[in-house]
Amino acid sequence: MKKSKNLESIYKHLEEKALDYDENYEISRIFIKYRDECQYVDEIEKIKWEIDSLNIVVKDGEIKSKQAYPDETGNIIGYPSFEDINEGIYDYIEERHNLTNNPLLRAQYACILWNSPKKHSKYAKVAIESYIELAEICEKKDEKYPEKHYGLKVIRMIKNAFYLAYNVKHDVETIKKKIKKMIESYNADSSSLFVLRKNFIELMLKEKKVFRNDDLKKYVKLLWTYSEELKKKHRYHNAISLLELGETLSNRVNNEQYNWIKKIAETYEQLMINAEKNNNPTAVIFCQSALEKYQIINEEKKTEELYKKYEELKNAMPLFEVRTDIDLTEDIKKFKKAAKDFVKNKPEEMIKILMIDDNLLPKYDDMKKKAEDDAKRFISQTFFNTEILDQYGHSAQHFSNEYEKEYFNILRNYSMDLQLTYNYLIFFFLYESIKEDKFNYDILMNFLLENTWYGKTLEKNLPKGKKIEYNWINLLAPALYDYFEKMKIFIAN
Repeated sequence: MKKSKNLESIYKHLEEKALDYDENYEISRIFIKYRDECQYVDEIEKIKWEIDSLNIVVKDGEIKSKQAYPDETGNIIGYPSFEDINEGIYDYIEERHNLTNNPLLRAQYACILWNSPKKHSKYAKVAIESYIELAEICEKKDEKYPEKHYGLKVIRMIKNAFYLAYNVKHDVETIKKKIKKMIESYNADSSSLFVLRKNFIELMLKEKKVFRNDDLKKYVKLLWTYSEELKKKHRYHNAISLLELGETLSNRVNNEQYNWIKKIAETYEQLMINAEKNNNPTAVIFCQSALEKYQIINEEKKTEELYKKYEELKNAMPLFEVRTDIDLTEDIKKFKKAAKDFVKNKPEEMIKILMIDDNLLPKYDDMKKKAEDDAKRFISQTFFNTEILDQYGHSAQHFSNEYEKEYFNILRNYSMDLQLTYNYLIFFFLYESIKEDKFNYDILMNFLLENTWYGKTLEKNLPKGKKIEYNWINLLAPALYDYFEKMKIFIAN
């Protein structure tokens, strides 16, 4: 928008254009820009309240801080901090709620008020209606731009509406019908179709008081046929995810029509074949996954065949190591204890700790001091230049003068600390949380989609005015899926 003259001009702009912005933070930037130029003292506080309210995340009808970080004592502090919200802020949000007719703003304000000391069912009902309206708007956008992941917003809006409706016993049946209709007839060209179907069926399985077995029976066949469609498009990981969901669903409704485990085994086997063709070392992991599934259903011929294949792939994998024995027994005990404390957190808090806690990485000042101490103890290392070669034997880096040698030693100490301390600590954090089923692929993907820019569709300009669109989450997903599968195998063994 053009340069704002006052708050009223921003309000007017948002009333008409708020739905043109993909995310709330884009709207908050308008207020931030105006705040930096604002000459009116009485407006500064209102601007802050507006920015804070836009940065509050609504998930499943509940409000959460957008970011979290540790303070000096290690306690996690959220932004916006709900402890800092006073009555004046809620009065302002209530005023804005009463004045706006824009569904995006109305939903945000109403949901904050519903979760505030001003809690009243009227706010929940306004939020429900607004989220349904927003979902319908996003669904139309998804039909027009199926590659832009508007379906992910539809999921978020419908989930918010559902949980609010469930809590206040208002319009539950309407939302229930919408969820079932979307599973069955959502835009087949949408890039979000897989995630949408999976999320909504998982929701139906979870909320047993609302969705009965009769509601779920029809989706057994849908998951089977849709997983086949995904395999034809070479989306094998997505197919496996749906097949696993189909097995859970079939067990719930007592439907034994399909052999889900065999189909999962065959899909892993196909992944193994593809990986082996490309000399990809993940072939051995896919082989082991297929082998385990065939063992479950007592497919002796396939089990024997894949066991031989597993040994072949394992022996063919090139592995090189340089070993030095260091006793880490006491450190490992500490790390395991820390991991036990770590898993007491909620999954979302665990992810935030892993993302932003600087205690999980070596500190530059510590590495610099170690490098200086090493230089005093091992004087000879200052006499010689250091050269790093790439895989072809070419010089990649050269450290010759005093400053370069110090930098090299800082990097070397950083690498050693990572390998001997921090990697073990992070490993036990992940190991314990995955073992306790507090952390998995779906939890991480949902967090990244809802709280980071990885799920946002980006554009890149090409020559001749052409553009391409891409999304980082699609590139990250296969590797993340492989990691969790590998960890599950490790834990099981």
